[in-house]
Amino acid sequence: MKTIEQIWTEMGVDHAIFEFSCGGDSMNDTQLNFYDKDGKRIDLEQDPDNLSGAVNDEVYDNVTFYECSDGHYLGESGDVYISMGDDGVLEYTKSATSEFSEWVTEKVDITINEDFRGRILRVVENISGDTHGHWDINYKEDCILDDADIDAINSFVKSIQEADVNYDIELAYDMEIEGESEDENFQFDSSEQSDEGFLSVKFFKNFYLSKDQ
Repeated sequence: MKTIEQIWTEMGVDHAIFEFSCGGDSMNDTQLNFYDKDGKRIDLEQDPDNLSGAVNDEVYDNVTFYECSDGHYLGESGDVYISMGDDGVLEYTKSATSEFSEWVTEKVDITINEDFRGRILRVVENISGDTHGHWDINYKEDCILDDADIDAINSFVKSIQEADVNYDIELAYDMEIEGESEDENFQFDSSEQSDEGFLSVKFFKNFYLSKDQ
């Protein structure tokens, strides 16, 4: 039986490139192409010795892929460069970019007049929602709201949704920001308030990071 290296040489292969992406606990689409010494792709439509299948299997036997996502790590994509070494044995060099998801939290002080501030702290336990107009309020037990209380709450929520939040992202070594989610969530807790003149709100946003491996 012919070895992979023998078939490789007979078909005039100089190198091959295995393109991949993985994540979500699975391997996604892959593509394997072979090239001659001039960089021209070799058509393996006629592949009687199944070089493509044999090399594909060897890639998985010799290269580690990290497809298991955990909420922070999303996956990786890149390619494996396959060539024959001086000793006549195939060598595999992986180049990949890993992708991560990072939630960033920022505290913002919302300026508010003391009448509205007092009303909110008296009746509201907490408020949570997003800046797209969805929010929920938990009221304190036995509170009775009047029209002024409702006006205060509505004004405060409007200020939250219009807040300009600057997220300070501490990037690990060699990481880059690839993008960010459209969603931005917030959380207000009346028990965490102290200084007068404003109310503090926590904002949360998801950023997508990448790192070359």
